[in-house]
Amino acid sequence: MQIDPMRFSLRLAAPLFVLIAIAGMIARDRTDPMPLSYEPYTPETLEAKLDGGSPVLLTIFGNWTLSTQMNDALVRQSVKIKNECRSTETVFLRADWTNKSPVVTELLHEHALTSVPATIVYCPNREAPILLLDLVTEEQIVDAVRSCSQSGRTKQ
Repeated sequence: MQIDPMRFSLRLAAPLFVLIAIAGMIARDRTDPMPLSYEPYTPETLEAKLDGGSPVLLTIFGNWTLSTQMNDALVRQSVKIKNECRSTETVFLRADWTNKSPVVTELLHEHALTSVPATIVYCPNREAPILLLDLVTEEQIVDAVRSCSQSGRTKQ
């Protein structure tokens, strides 16, 4: 019995297209067409934002991995995350490690990180930042951002 490669390929592709369509419909309900605006990471920008009293949501990414692109899309597009960032006046910074920037490499070493993606939430009233590693969820990010406004501790 000979298997027709074209028919076999179509049988495999059809369920994949259905899953992609369903994921697209779910994502449409969870995303906002206007992405969260961001500033590129520099140590000076981070310090200035924290000194000004703003919480900072920092994503560290490299364009070579799918997981970093998924995290970046989640953070920049999620309505829930955007609303939480707006209500807490959280600033969004991005650190691009695609070309192994020395500044971003130093940031990774500072937090004992060896890979990307990573998401870090800095609270102006807390010494230690909140590290979220690998793939993150909306809830993890929202909870971390929200904890900045709920923390009463001050920097020492």
